[in-house]
Amino acid sequence: MAHFYDAVPQRPDQFNFAVDVVDYWAAQPGELEAMYWVSKDESQKRSLTFKYFSRQSHRVSVLLQRLGVKESETMVMILPRIPAW
Repeated sequence: MAHFYDAVPQRPDQFNFAVDVVDYWAAQPGELEAMYWVSKDESQKRSLTFKYFSRQSHRVSVLLQRLGVKESETMVMILPRIPAW
C-alpha cells in the first residue's frame, strides 16, 4: 500500500480501506484520533481512534463470516451517520 511518504505514489493491485488505511494507522504508536464527533446541538462530543474503528471492523467481519459471507464477495453497507458505525 502506498502512503503519503512515498516519493511516487503507486496504484495498488488491490485496496481494502479497512486494512490499508484503518488497520495501518491503528498499528501506529499511540492513540491516533480518526474522528471527532459532535452532535448537532453540541451537547455530545466523542473522540474515536483508529484502534476503535479497527476493532469494530474486525467484529463486523467475524459477524459477516458467521452469517455465511465468503471472502472476495462484494458487499455494500449503508448505515446512518452515527458514531456507532
